[in-house]
Amino acid sequence: MTISQLLEKKKLFLLVIALSVLVLMGIAQDYLEASFHQYSFYISESLLFKSFWLFFIPVAWFFTRFEYLLSNKWYLRLLTVFLLSLAHVILFALTLHFMSALSLPHTYSFIWAVKKTIAEDVYKYIAFYGLLVYWNSRNQTVAAAPVSEAGYEKVLLIASGKKNITVPVSEITCIVSDSPYIAVYTRHEKHLYNSSLKELMLKLDPVVFIKVHRSSIVNIRQVVSFKSRLNGDYDIELKNGKTVRMSRSFSKDFRQRFQ
Repeated sequence: MTISQLLEKKKLFLLVIALSVLVLMGIAQDYLEASFHQYSFYISESLLFKSFWLFFIPVAWFFTRFEYLLSNKWYLRLLTVFLLSLAHVILFALTLHFMSALSLPHTYSFIWAVKKTIAEDVYKYIAFYGLLVYWNSRNQTVAAAPVSEAGYEKVLLIASGKKNITVPVSEITCIVSDSPYIAVYTRHEKHLYNSSLKELMLKLDPVVFIKVHRSSIVNIRQVVSFKSRLNGDYDIELKNGKTVRMSRSFSKDFRQRFQ
């Protein structure tokens, strides 16, 4: 299961519920602390401060849009964790500043909000985004590993002008008919390959590549989500942002494989 899949539909709903529970627990803690020390408790102010939990969702979602750019170098992963944490701090501090100006009798300055969230909560950001980046890199490593040793192609040799280039099969997101060629899409590029879809399908591992239309094949490990077109067909969203149409006749096999 990829991070992108985690943030889809039912799993996203469960994540929102879990973070909402943490917000409510934080508010309850503020109330108990105020009662113990006998000072005033304002639920609106407490809610505003505890809402930092909810910002994990948009920051993590943004990460999923660009997770394929993440390098396998450890220092770049650390930089990613730092940048995600910094984005969370800034986003929350801006929200605290503007929302306090709108809803509270006093306004918290942006600089004060940044210092406070760094002092009290930054370790939570680092822990969460560290796990996020680690989980993503682990899934990428698993996805890149060959599943079958039954003689399937691991690299395609594609003619590009006067030179030939090699394309690792693990980097292919989808393959689509583009007469008189077929178009091979990777995360960043499109290549025209002189073959038929049927011929190429025989060279690819069926554990990884699945036909979703008479004119298209997808890498099941590059699929983010799919949604109905309300006519029996579906749209499949891939990690590189491309959308591939799936016809109803291929949907049963795909749905069984996409778990």
